[in-house]
Order: sequence, then structure tokens, then C-alpha cells
Amino acid sequence: MGFAFHGPSPMVGEGMLQGAIAMRTQVFGLIAMMTSLGALGACKDDPPPPPPPSADTASATGKAKATKPSARDRTAVPRISPESMKQYRVETCYFGSMGLLVAKEAYMASVGETGPSEAKLPEFGDYPENQPRDPGESKDKKDKEAPTDGKAGGRKVGPRTPLMGSGRALPFIRHVRACSIAKSLRQPEYSDLDPAVAKFEEYVNDLQRLLLDASRYYAREQYKKDDFKRGKSIHEKLMEKLPALDDELATFTAAMEKWWPTMKPGGEELDDAGKISLEAVNQARDAARATMAAERDGEALGKAIEGLKAKLASLEEQLEKDRTAPHPRVMVPKLKEMIDALEAVQSVEGKLTALQRYGVSAGMASLIEAHQRGVAQLLRRSSGGTRRTPINPRLRDDSVRALPRPAVTGRPIVPKPEPQ
Repeated sequence: MGFAFHGPSPMVGEGMLQGAIAMRTQVFGLIAMMTSLGALGACKDDPPPPPPPSADTASATGKAKATKPSARDRTAVPRISPESMKQYRVETCYFGSMGLLVAKEAYMASVGETGPSEAKLPEFGDYPENQPRDPGESKDKKDKEAPTDGKAGGRKVGPRTPLMGSGRALPFIRHVRACSIAKSLRQPEYSDLDPAVAKFEEYVNDLQRLLLDASRYYAREQYKKDDFKRGKSIHEKLMEKLPALDDELATFTAAMEKWWPTMKPGGEELDDAGKISLEAVNQARDAARATMAAERDGEALGKAIEGLKAKLASLEEQLEKDRTAPHPRVMVPKLKEMIDALEAVQSVEGKLTALQRYGVSAGMASLIEAHQRGVAQLLRRSSGGTRRTPINPRLRDDSVRALPRPAVTGRPIVPKPEPQ
């Protein structure tokens, strides 16, 4: 009896394959389960962290827990009093608004009532802030003090070039905008002055916007694109506002003259330099009021100038003692400018021009602003804070500049791509 072998049965092979797959799945599942149990066991064996020592325990052992110093409580920092803040805003609003007279005079003289044209482009005035600080300074001294690029040879870094088409600078605008802030301050309440501030702000807010709009419009030469269409529209609105400027300022001046005798200093605690600074501001204010009055007393003005020079000497002495003292550092240059402005009109007879009047008022606004800055820095320093120092990018050398500036044009040099 013979046997013939025909290979494994198809049913047997398929059963063995399925069994192998099932066994493989069970093995992997068992490995995964053991791994999970091992991880859980490891976590379970770790001892819990010890509880932090209580205050009683620390007191009993005599050792206090070391902690990181907490951040400085900002609520504990002394702040400028509401009286000082509102007085600062009201006064800078008033003295800065004298620049509107310069803009009005220049605009009316350049275009008249007929409006702008190619032959009569508007002017908006030349202001002391836009003039060089030291016109008599020698060129050699300027070159010597000019910042360099920090490299061998000392290549001079050129001055920054202003943005094109930004318009002629109207420096008084930033002070005029303080009128809106003064109007919004409710405390302290000045029953006679507050309505005058609100009325003047309503008038001057629209006027300063029109002047800014007009200066940018002509600086960017947009009149060449629309044939003065927008310029004439601005002119019509200006002619509605400008004629009332003198009366509005006169009304505001009368309210200020009535308020000044009642003005009280804020409650800030000042050091010796701060007290000298406050006295200088008060004396300068009296001199500015007398200078801009219809009838000026030259002898009284001369005495006021001598008094301001004495305050200047005291502040310079304080600055020599402490170069970081807040008030002397910010007040000395502004007080010098104020004295120069008063001396410039001391011998003028008759009524001052708008520009002469603005020279005094601008110096007064800057002096008040400097004193306010000194108060803020003094309070910050007394509370343990540090003085904030802005970074002057012109003092950086080209090694830290992304785009170095040459000495001639002052414009950035765009690096050329390297050849591949």
C-alpha cells in the first residue's frame, strides 16, 4: 500500500498562521501591560515632598524661611498731586497757545483773505525752537564734538534727516494739546477757571487741527495734484476761526489773571533744589506776565531778570554738589533760555510783536514743563526708583547699526548683496 505526499493541507496552514498572529498580539499586549505596571509602581514608590515648615516651626527653631524679595509695591510710590498736575496742564496750555498768534500773523500775511495760489503759498511762522541753539558756535567745535562711527579714522556720523513731507514744525502744538487734558481734569475744581478752559479748548482744538492739516498739505505739495481744491477748503475753515483768536485769548487771559493769585502749590515734598526751582518758576511767571502786558515796566523787568539769574546760580551750585539731582539737571538749561527770552524784549518799546511775545511764553511753558519733570524724577528717586534715561541712537557707532549713516547725506546705506 503506497502513500503519495501532496504537501500541507490548506486548512492546516491557514490555522497555523492565525495562531501565530494571535500569539504575537498577546505577547505585545503583555509587554505593554508590564511596562505600565512598572511605571505605576515607580510613581507609587516615590516619597511625597515634605510639607513646608509652618510659621510656628520656624519660630521655634529660630530660623526663618529664606524668600525672594517681593516686587516693589507701586501703590506706595508717591505721586504728583492733582493740584500740581492740573496747574501744569492749564499753564502750558495758556503759554503755548501764544504760538497761534505767530501762525495767524504768518498765514494772513502770506495768503491774505483771497486764499492760497501758486503765487501765494501759505507760511506758518518761524519759531525759536526751530532755530539753531548756538548760531555763534565755531564749526571746528561742532566737528570736534560730533559723534563718530567708532572706527579708526573717526568718520563723523551725519545728523538725522527728518521725514520728507512732514510739514514745517509747529512746536507750540504739543502745548496747545494740553488744553484738552486740562479740561478733562476734574480735581481740584476751579469754579471760575474751569469754564474758561473748556470754552477755549473747544475753540483751539479745531484751530490747531486745521493748522497741522494745512502745513502738511503744502509741505507734501498735494496742491499740485488737486489744484488747491483741498487747500481752499482748509482756507475757508481757517478764515472762520482765525479772526476770533485775539478775543478768545483775551478772555482766557482774563480768567488766568484772576486765577493766578489764588493758585496754591501742590503737596509734594521737595528738596532744596526743588524749592529753588519752584521759586524760580514763580518769579519767571511774574516776569512773563509783566512782559506780555499792554504796559511794561522796564525797571521791574530788570529786577526780575536779576532775581532769576540768582536762582540760576543757586541751581548751578546744587548741580555741582550732585550731578544727578533731578531739578538742577533739567532746570538749568531751561532757565537760561527763559532769561535770554526776557532780555531780548527788555529794551523793546511799545507793543511786542507776536513772535517776541511767543519767545517769552514758549520759554515759560518749557520752564514749567522742566520743573514738572524734576518733581516726577524726585518722587521716583525718593521711592527707590531709578532715573529713566532714553537711548540716543546718534551716539551709537556703526558696529551696532543695521544700516550705517554716512557723514554727507545722513541717509542709511543699504548694503549690496554679495555675489554668489
